[in-house]
Amino acid sequence: TSSVITIRPDETVEDAIYVFKAGLFRHLIVADRGKPVGVVSIRDIVRNLAPLLLEAKGRLDDQKMSSFLRALTAH
Repeated sequence: TSSVITIRPDETVEDAIYVFKAGLFRHLIVADRGKPVGVVSIRDIVRNLAPLLLEAKGRLDDQKMSSFLRALTAH
Protein backbone atom coordinates (compact mmCIF):
# COMPACT_ATOMS: atom_id res chain seq x y z
CA THR A 1 0.00 0.00 0.00
CA SER A 2 1.26 3.46 -0.80
CA SER A 3 0.93 6.26 1.73
CA VAL A 4 -1.86 8.78 1.36
CA ILE A 5 -0.71 12.33 0.72
CA THR A 6 -2.74 14.94 2.58
CA ILE A 7 -2.69 18.65 3.26
CA ARG A 8 -3.82 20.42 6.43
CA PRO A 9 -6.63 22.98 6.43
CA ASP A 10 -4.21 25.66 7.67
CA GLU A 11 -1.85 25.22 4.69
CA THR A 12 -2.08 27.61 1.77
CA VAL A 13 -3.38 27.15 -1.75
CA GLU A 14 0.20 27.68 -2.88
CA ASP A 15 1.26 24.74 -0.67
CA ALA A 16 -1.41 22.59 -2.32
CA ILE A 17 -0.22 23.58 -5.79
CA TYR A 18 3.31 22.46 -4.91
CA VAL A 19 1.98 19.13 -3.61
CA PHE A 20 -0.06 18.65 -6.79
CA LYS A 21 2.94 19.47 -8.95
CA ALA A 22 5.40 17.29 -7.03
CA GLY A 23 3.14 14.26 -6.93
CA LEU A 24 1.31 14.63 -10.22
CA PHE A 25 -1.96 14.33 -8.33
CA ARG A 26 -5.37 15.55 -9.45
CA HIS A 27 -7.03 15.28 -6.03
CA LEU A 28 -5.75 15.95 -2.55
CA ILE A 29 -7.29 15.00 0.78
CA VAL A 30 -7.52 17.79 3.34
CA ALA A 31 -6.97 16.26 6.77
CA ASP A 32 -7.12 17.81 10.22
CA ARG A 33 -5.11 15.83 12.79
CA GLY A 34 -5.20 12.82 10.50
CA LYS A 35 -8.98 12.93 9.98
CA PRO A 36 -10.23 13.72 6.45
CA VAL A 37 -12.28 16.92 6.33
CA GLY A 38 -12.47 17.44 2.58
CA VAL A 39 -11.05 16.87 -0.86
CA VAL A 40 -9.67 19.50 -3.21
CA SER A 41 -8.86 19.01 -6.87
CA ILE A 42 -6.52 20.86 -9.16
CA ARG A 43 -9.66 21.83 -11.10
CA ASP A 44 -11.10 23.44 -7.93
CA ILE A 45 -7.98 25.54 -7.59
CA VAL A 46 -7.91 26.56 -11.25
CA ARG A 47 -11.60 27.50 -11.20
CA ASN A 48 -11.11 29.62 -8.10
CA LEU A 49 -7.90 31.27 -9.29
CA ALA A 50 -9.14 32.02 -12.82
CA PRO A 51 -11.15 35.10 -11.71
CA LEU A 52 -8.08 36.43 -9.90
CA LEU A 53 -6.01 35.94 -13.02
CA LEU A 54 -8.57 37.78 -15.08
CA GLU A 55 -8.47 40.64 -12.58
CA ALA A 56 -4.74 40.78 -13.18
CA LYS A 57 -5.42 40.91 -16.91
CA GLY A 58 -3.35 44.04 -17.40
CA ARG A 59 -0.25 42.08 -16.51
CA LEU A 60 -1.36 39.14 -18.66
CA ASP A 61 -2.11 41.13 -21.81
CA ASP A 62 1.48 40.92 -22.98
CA GLN A 63 2.02 37.32 -21.88
CA LYS A 64 2.08 35.20 -25.03
CA MET A 65 1.22 31.52 -24.84
CA SER A 66 4.55 30.65 -26.48
CA SER A 67 6.54 32.13 -23.58
CA PHE A 68 4.15 30.51 -21.10
CA LEU A 69 4.77 27.11 -22.70
CA ARG A 70 8.52 27.67 -22.67
CA ALA A 71 8.36 28.41 -18.96
CA LEU A 72 6.35 25.23 -18.37
CA THR A 73 8.78 23.01 -20.23
CA ALA A 74 11.82 24.60 -18.55
CA HIS A 75 10.87 23.06 -15.17
